[in-house]
Amino acid sequence: MKTNNTTRITIATVFANLLNKYFVVNTHDESLVVEALRRSNNALDYASLTDLADYLNTLDQNQLEGLAHNIKGIYHELKYADNINNLNNGISAELYEHNNHAGADIMLKDSSTGELINEVQLKATDSSGYIAQHYTHYPDIDVVATSEIAESLDHVQ
Repeated sequence: MKTNNTTRITIATVFANLLNKYFVVNTHDESLVVEALRRSNNALDYASLTDLADYLNTLDQNQLEGLAHNIKGIYHELKYADNINNLNNGISAELYEHNNHAGADIMLKDSSTGELINEVQLKATDSSGYIAQHYTHYPDIDVVATSEIAESLDHVQ
């Protein structure tokens, strides 16, 4: 999966729309950003677009930038799961309930039995150091990263 300017633009668009009280979600990717925003904070789990706008409007510029960075990672997870689930190949992807699950972000399951097949950690980064650090702590959990970093590392999908 490639994280590029399109992802950043989509996140910025959703943030700008909400900050300006424009409550429209035009694309599937924008709906994933909204879902990522809800997943970013337990207090936002069931927040309406109005509630999300109110939340964003309490943040200063630095906080918004930090949140956007966090949203990029969660969006990456949601997009990956969405892509796997749309393949209809007998494998389903499910995010862990909590964003801070140790070692893995996604469970890959047999679609018919629900049996866990594998766990993967997603890294929306251009830094191989983050990936090396993951393998130091979790050598048995595969990493899926952006295409740019995956192309440069043999053990990364």
